[in-house]
Amino acid sequence: MEKLEQMPGGGELQGRKVGLLGLSFKPGTDDLREAPSLEIIREILLRGGQVRVYDPLVKEENF
Repeated sequence: MEKLEQMPGGGELQGRKVGLLGLSFKPGTDDLREAPSLEIIREILLRGGQVRVYDPLVKEENF
């Protein structure tokens, strides 16, 4: 979560929207098992941020 701390505002995410591109564990797959993106999403939500995600290979029912 070090990258969140380095964001403008010192990682303060309350009410901010954050976009994530690429969610899968491995490029070119729809595999979300142990994907680092899931931990990042949880942390953003815990800090009061809103998350928008996009990965053309991941189907909504897998998330």
